[in-house]
Amino acid sequence: AREKLRAALESVEGDMRPPRCDVFMGATGERVTATTPPAEITRLLCDQLTSCALWEESIRGMMKEGVRQFYECGPMQQLKGMMKRIDEEAFEAMVCMDHIVKNEKEKHR
Repeated sequence: AREKLRAALESVEGDMRPPRCDVFMGATGERVTATTPPAEITRLLCDQLTSCALWEESIRGMMKEGVRQFYECGPMQQLKGMMKRIDEEAFEAMVCMDHIVKNEKEKHR
């Protein structure tokens, strides 16, 4: 799977651009900046496919950089549960988007 992903990403690497904002990679828990070349991002995405996600390290890195708003886009609040074990303040501030979507649907009924 890693080699297939690598080949697919490398085939479009010429069309890729550096990110417009900082991104924290799950494989390393570290930030890549807007100056990171696409080839490096390709390597990191391949690493991410076959490595454990460093969720706590990613969150702590974001917080160290001043990030204070977190949004969970998936259902079931799994990330919010993990956030509670990382930082109580971040847990309280985290917004679960599935609740917002449900509330919006209920308003239109």
